[in-house]
Amino acid sequence: MVNFAFPKDAVEALDDLARGLPKKETAPKAATDQSAKKPSSSMMSFAKTQNLFTASGLDLPAILVKEKKNLLWAMKVAGKEPYTLKAMSPDIIHKTDAGAVKLNIRSVSEMHAAWDEIEKNVRKNKPGAVLEGMLVQTMEPGKEIIVGMKRDPLFGPTILFGLGGIFTEAFEGHFAPHRPSQQRNGS
Repeated sequence: MVNFAFPKDAVEALDDLARGLPKKETAPKAATDQSAKKPSSSMMSFAKTQNLFTASGLDLPAILVKEKKNLLWAMKVAGKEPYTLKAMSPDIIHKTDAGAVKLNIRSVSEMHAAWDEIEKNVRKNKPGAVLEGMLVQTMEPGKEIIVGMKRDPLFGPTILFGLGGIFTEAFEGHFAPHRPSQQRNGS
């Protein structure tokens, strides 16, 4: 068990763990350390996420599929239907906004159609985004959560925990790069 005297120390330790940094000495940081002030503009890759989960003793019940021809295999490995298909890209933080997630998929033909539609949506809504592949998961009952970390320029290391999925949009990018505001009434 690990104990921290201050919440800030716990947040920094989690941030370092997520970035895969070696353990720090207990000496205070130098005031000129600029690396802590650079905000991240992307999400962690699937491989890094999977490694973090494994190192933490957590299960990540998902299969990363890099080629469409492997969807049937992934569905068999994942288990029972219905399935979800999500684009995996460090460039796509809000999948729903980008049209990069499809739910309640029940057949191979639906899965192939979902793959094509997600690719089309990503090209349209996030041009230049690099796709690692698609994530195949079974849909399970319960609540979807979000856990995130970032180093905010004003507040320092910050942890996000709350309702995930479409409810994440309520944060309007506070834990992700800000999206351009939409113009209203021609202004």
